[in-house]
Amino acid sequence: MFETILAYISNIESVLALGGRILGLKKLLHTKVSETKIDSVENRFLILFEKHGVNRNQIPRFFGHGLMLDDVSSPEKLLPKLTHEMLQDASDLFAIRLEWLECTDDIIYPIYQHHFYQAPERFQRFLLELKLHGDQHHLSAHFVVSNNPKLTDYNAFFYIQELIGELGDKQIVRYHLCSHQWTHQYWKARADLAACVAIACATLGDAWGFQTKDDISAFDRGERFLSELDNLQDQKKTSKNPQRKGNLWRPEDWVADPASFLDGVDEGKRGKVFGLSRWLEHYNQGLMNTRFPMYANAAEAFEAELEKHTN
Repeated sequence: MFETILAYISNIESVLALGGRILGLKKLLHTKVSETKIDSVENRFLILFEKHGVNRNQIPRFFGHGLMLDDVSSPEKLLPKLTHEMLQDASDLFAIRLEWLECTDDIIYPIYQHHFYQAPERFQRFLLELKLHGDQHHLSAHFVVSNNPKLTDYNAFFYIQELIGELGDKQIVRYHLCSHQWTHQYWKARADLAACVAIACATLGDAWGFQTKDDISAFDRGERFLSELDNLQDQKKTSKNPQRKGNLWRPEDWVADPASFLDGVDEGKRGKVFGLSRWLEHYNQGLMNTRFPMYANAAEAFEAELEKHTN
């Protein structure tokens, strides 16, 4: 009798173990590439290039540094070839953190380097510095907001896309993440974001917008490659990038149209009054001039809207 019970228990344990392995396999199969831990320098080096559109076989041609095709054929062959200088140059090339490449943490982008909340004038200086070292036509500004009702904090960020080379017909770009916990419903953040939009329009000639219902906080924290924005789940595609799923959004409406600027702003009348007042404060500082003739009288519309909410 005792032996029968032991055999029964053993069978249960076998079934549970098999179930655990099946669940583990299913979890592995459903894990996204971006969620997989990449915990070696050689793997991170390869994926850095691949995430920016450079196939590993193209790394020797694009990056140089004496690398040969055989060196990039496997992570094991690549590791002995890597030097600190190569890691530093690769991180500089794609504007990412050397510490991520060295596997000391999982933060890809220098999130505190380009922090323009409550200081949009610094964004103006940053863009001018980028233009000094490159071509205006190789730069574009992209503003991303999430309208996910569950994501009430840190639901907006923007980035500068910079063309750094070409491989055949494919353009290779790097990204300068401008994040640090923007919440676009907050009146102060809304006004500062609008100022950054105006600065981008004036300095680069345009600003691109992208709305989604997905959680974008991992991008805001610098923990996901910005090229992975193409994987967001919205169904409508934008005209700027036919491959990108999402809703086309005109961020310059926050500069030109008071109704669009106030749409979704929190704190009721108080938020509207404070937001409009801060918009006009930025205007008086010369930060709201897009240089678009059609928006030349925008300040008058914002002043009228503020008067409507204060009387």
